[in-house]
Amino acid sequence: LAMHKAWSKATTPSSSSSSSSSSSSSSSFMDHVDPSLLSLWKSLEGKLQRAIDKVGGAAFVKLNHRSPKDVVMHRDNMALRACFEHRLASLDEEDYQGRALAWNHAALESLCVTSGPEALALLSHSYRISSDLNTDTEYDDFFRSQLVVRKFEDVHP
Repeated sequence: LAMHKAWSKATTPSSSSSSSSSSSSSSSFMDHVDPSLLSLWKSLEGKLQRAIDKVGGAAFVKLNHRSPKDVVMHRDNMALRACFEHRLASLDEEDYQGRALAWNHAALESLCVTSGPEALALLSHSYRISSDLNTDTEYDDFFRSQLVVRKFEDVHP
């Protein structure tokens, strides 16, 4: 419950300012974490970092029942933009199928995280994750979300 309170404080301001720069995404939402919960927040970042390192340094993070895939579309996603532009550079302007595949690959790749703070930033920007955690706190006898860290698999090499 305490972690969800920290999560809620962190996600509320960032979800309304989706046009802000993501270059310092960790610090932008860390400013909104209740100072009394900061040690808990940092502990979760550390646990996520260890889990990411354990799966090889590149991970996909989610809850046990839903992923933060909505972040791809409603956040200033520099990773998405960079990967998409890189893929487009090698395509003909008339290659519409290739452009669609490039977008798909970029969207998937932008969900790859390599650090605990990056993972927590990704999760905290997701309306889906926030909604699920709110449900957990409302119906704590029934819902129990678990954080899942999996090795990131590039499906479009």
